[in-house]
Amino acid sequence: IGRINVLQGFYDKAMNNFLAAYKIAEKSNNPQYIIGLCINIATVYDRQKQYDMSLQQNSEALRLIEQYMRDDTIKYYYAANIFNNMASAFRAKRDTLQMITYYEKALNENANIDDRITRSVILNNLGKSYVEYREFDRGKKYILESLRLKEEMNDLTGIVQSYRNLGQYFAATGE
Repeated sequence: IGRINVLQGFYDKAMNNFLAAYKIAEKSNNPQYIIGLCINIATVYDRQKQYDMSLQQNSEALRLIEQYMRDDTIKYYYAANIFNNMASAFRAKRDTLQMITYYEKALNENANIDDRITRSVILNNLGKSYVEYREFDRGKKYILESLRLKEEMNDLTGIVQSYRNLGQYFAATGE
């Protein structure tokens, strides 16, 4: 129910549902369920523009992953997505260096698994970030790599996003 509330923009209801589920999950001693709830709670905080709380919940999820997860593929998948989410929070806080650092961490975690969908999103985010940071060559490289993956997957929405970021690159460089 909490996820549906998030999609509908009912963040207070979503938070109440996630917190109630969290209490139940703690009693069940199911780390994977608790990790998922930490991520969901972080998402709600992010949507409410409470970025420090979002970062705190994502950090807790990372701690739990390190402590309890045994399957490396799942660990890498979760970590890549969490680092990407944390980078987005740093973007909202206008902390460019932290944003880039966390997108790089996300990319490094993703390199350990075969998840081209997430990889293409991270690459696009990282490319846009480097363009904003005025490291244009790196930005263009990541955007083009994202575009290549999105074209291979026939991800039309993703292709549009990559072209939008490429347009921002051209506008910034005058090419």
